[in-house]
Amino acid sequence: MKSKFSFVLIGGWAVYLYTNALKSKDIDVLVSLNVLREIQSAYPVTKNLRLKKYEFVAEGVSVDVYVEYYSEIGIPAEDIISHRIQVSGFEVPVPEHLLVTKQKAEMERRGSEKGFKDRVDIISMLLYSNLDLKAYTSVLMKYNKWNYLSELESIVSNAREEFKQLGFTDLRKVKVIKRKILKNIQEARTAER
Repeated sequence: MKSKFSFVLIGGWAVYLYTNALKSKDIDVLVSLNVLREIQSAYPVTKNLRLKKYEFVAEGVSVDVYVEYYSEIGIPAEDIISHRIQVSGFEVPVPEHLLVTKQKAEMERRGSEKGFKDRVDIISMLLYSNLDLKAYTSVLMKYNKWNYLSELESIVSNAREEFKQLGFTDLRKVKVIKRKILKNIQEARTAER
């Protein structure tokens, strides 16, 4: 698909490219309206009205297609497309935008297996990506998502199984890591105000 269509990889695989932490089962991509038409001419695509996305299966893999000016992924899709960068040969959102999209997904899927995976992805981004928390808080301000900062603090504070999923089993070490992340979030909060 990469060689056929121009897209921005989002979701779990984009997180994986930043973190090398945990692979994803399905593929989530963000495309322009023109690319959507190209995909529709090559694959049997269905429209998911409730989730404002399109879906198809390619070589046995489920692909969710989010489209500019239509899909609601936390930040306007067209802004993500215009601020993409390349990581390991793929176009992906800047990490601050990607974190917001993962948080939106987690809030919508909280209490489910996918919501748990979203939280693991969020923790892995905080640990392993080049995420700039000050830039992230600027993104929150720009898109009126300031409540995401408290949500992020809550995810970190309550994470236990998420850290285990990433290989952290020493509870003392997890406590130290959490404290450091929360301190960094608080510093970013203070710097933005």
